[in-house]
Amino acid sequence: MCMIRATKDEKNAIIKLFQRLDLEEIESPSEFFNVGILDRFPRTLTLEEVEGNLISFDVKWRSNSFELIKYLNEEGKYKKFFYDIFMENQSETYAFCVDFSKIMKSTMKMIKKDSGLNFKEIKGLINKIEESDGLIKIKDFATLSNLLAITLREYIFINFFFVKSKIAVIGNYEMNLPFYCKEQARFENISKLAETHGLFIRTK
Repeated sequence: MCMIRATKDEKNAIIKLFQRLDLEEIESPSEFFNVGILDRFPRTLTLEEVEGNLISFDVKWRSNSFELIKYLNEEGKYKKFFYDIFMENQSETYAFCVDFSKIMKSTMKMIKKDSGLNFKEIKGLINKIEESDGLIKIKDFATLSNLLAITLREYIFINFFFVKSKIAVIGNYEMNLPFYCKEQARFENISKLAETHGLFIRTK
């Protein structure tokens, strides 16, 4: 586990680039970024299609159940995509969550029941982030992978900042992650990268 508290200068640099840390509060993000949704599908689904494609994680799934196997396959796509961006950023990214200091005991109990997560390690991550006012610098993919997992499983929503690529990804429901990029050319290239992992950065 390799993460440290972001410095004041690093925090200020992120805010200068992305406006703020709690990106979900920006009212008109398209005024500042190229905006898309990192998703399993290339377009918004109809109500009928949504019914057959819901994928919110359920800790009650059995280890060999079809639902869990399907979910882990989809989660794996996101982890591979994040790994590529992480390496592009020279094994460095930042994670922010304003709610880490307010995590309910019930949420921690759910994480503890999740056999697919290392509870002791996750708890250690959360404690460290609490001590850093919500913003941390990540230097190893195992840490990033853990934080991505608890975001995709909807335990806690985290915002990820890849500063060198000028990309930010916002935690959200149903694996639909708002995706902000400062540069059009980079947005197009990253969209193509997502497709190599079976994902899409949809704009409609």
